[in-house]
Amino acid sequence: MAVKRIGIALPVLGISGGINIVLNWGAILARAGYRVELILPASATDAEIPFLPERDCRLLHVVALPEARRRRYHAAVATWWATIPWLADLEADHYAWFMQAVEGQFFGPHTPEQADFAELVSARMNVITTAHWLQRHVERHLSPEPRQTFCVVSGLDKELWRPMSREPLRPGGRPVRFLVEGPPTDPRKNVVQTVRMLEGLGLTYSWVGAIVDPDAVGPRCRRIEAKVPYRWMPSVYADSDVLVKASNSEGMFGPPLEMFATGGTSVSWDVQGAEEYMADRHNCRLTPMNSWPKLAEAALELAENPGLVRSLQERALATAEAWPTWEDQADQILHTIESLAPCDRSSLVRRVARTTFRGDAALDEARRRMAWLESEVARRDAQIAGLWAEADARGRAIEALQARLEANPLRRAARLVRRPARALLDAARPWIGRRALASYRDQIARAFRPKDQPLPAPEGTVAAALPAPAGEDRLAA
Repeated sequence: MAVKRIGIALPVLGISGGINIVLNWGAILARAGYRVELILPASATDAEIPFLPERDCRLLHVVALPEARRRRYHAAVATWWATIPWLADLEADHYAWFMQAVEGQFFGPHTPEQADFAELVSARMNVITTAHWLQRHVERHLSPEPRQTFCVVSGLDKELWRPMSREPLRPGGRPVRFLVEGPPTDPRKNVVQTVRMLEGLGLTYSWVGAIVDPDAVGPRCRRIEAKVPYRWMPSVYADSDVLVKASNSEGMFGPPLEMFATGGTSVSWDVQGAEEYMADRHNCRLTPMNSWPKLAEAALELAENPGLVRSLQERALATAEAWPTWEDQADQILHTIESLAPCDRSSLVRRVARTTFRGDAALDEARRRMAWLESEVARRDAQIAGLWAEADARGRAIEALQARLEANPLRRAARLVRRPARALLDAARPWIGRRALASYRDQIARAFRPKDQPLPAPEGTVAAALPAPAGEDRLAA
């Protein structure tokens, strides 16, 4: 049976929680026997695959978008709204959008991007979400039928994210350490504002992110870590006690869970996605969305009460230990891929045609595609012409060989003696037949005569015409 091909469209192979989740899906599908291809722009195919161990990276295949257009997939999956137009150019039995956030909120109202987003996500396709609230949002506000929506919460790599040793917190001991996580370039994360809040409160903190801004920190900052390899992140988290998150847009909301797994806790806004595993004053502190005063109040409470921090950390660790691993989620991931509703791409093509993605870039790509097709046709025509030339050459070689055989002296001699030899054979055939019949009768007689009876001479021979000896006649009488 042919191997099923899965195409996962990614704008880039960067360092982000969303890409980490997508790559774990790809690794699980590849280990199950699918051929998983990461479809990237041609300019981004040289990037290394992050997050995964080397053995899993070798299972995934990076493919440029122009090359993917020449293949057929069991399922083609867009991982960002702007990669949905790519699906319209891919041949697949199933189409899906892997949705990890309400991406429409990234744009202002009445902007061209917002209009494009609304148009594209209205196409008929499957939607896979990573949080239950996202699935409910899709079913309430978008067009897919219920059978086309799926939810698989992300697993936790417990071999990497595990309890880490920390210097104990006790009254009169070291201060509670806070951690800020994320890049300053994403306005949804409010990272720089969080740094300023902690500086204003006089609290000790560290900052880790794919990108950091040293000019944004103040004297209360203990350390700055940028582009930390993923396998070292647990030790960075373990250097602090409380993760501070002021995000106003999340999907699964993974960093607090990872902090829980190392033995820490979190103070965060009550963003959608937090309800999956976070509970205020049980394993963390949650404050109302977009309320900086409430977030500052909760951070000060934790800084002044190490005992509360320890109790939250204990219950947070229990929460992480009960969370499923990626291996636990593997069966649900495989079932989701095999349960995707079949879709043709006509709906996608119509929706893309109404957006700005139909512009000059698409036309240039179409022209490049046409040029490639023309060159491919010319190449195959040349191959066919070469095959015909080879066939003609072999035909001429066979004719030359036949001519050489006809000119051979032995062949001429055989033709000269063929007719006389055949006439001689025809004339000798009756005589040969009589001799063969006599020999056959002789063998029969030898087989059935009594032991004391002499063998009669064959008919037609001289011995058969001679009289028997006298003594033999008397014995016979």
